[in-house]
Amino acid sequence: MMPAMVLTIVMAIAMIIEAPDLLKQTWLHVKLGLVLVLMGYHHFCGRLMKEMAAGKFRFTGQQFRWFNEFPTVLFVIVVLLAVFKNSFPTSAASWSVVGMMAAMAAIIQLYARKRRLESEKQGTEIKMGAKGSA
Repeated sequence: MMPAMVLTIVMAIAMIIEAPDLLKQTWLHVKLGLVLVLMGYHHFCGRLMKEMAAGKFRFTGQQFRWFNEFPTVLFVIVVLLAVFKNSFPTSAASWSVVGMMAAMAAIIQLYARKRRLESEKQGTEIKMGAKGSA
């Protein structure tokens, strides 16, 4: 992801140099703020990778699934800002983002339930196999 982040920064600088009046528009301030948040997220992920390589895990699998969805929501908002600029449809976009977050939450919960049920099923099969061989 580092090359994509560097390219994004270079393109943002080029856009501001080419059209400095864009800095007077609110949508660009919000977009740049979100991009800064995403850059912080990127660096935090790098730190987490180093910790995991050292055998330290501060989040559960389900927490990581939630953590993984955070940038998706921000990416959607950044793209919507770039497309609609100052005519951003706040009511439609707000409901879309809320709907997307609810769908992600439901999917994460369903996936966690599926994994838990599969794990329980495997545990039962192992116990049944151990009883049969005894």
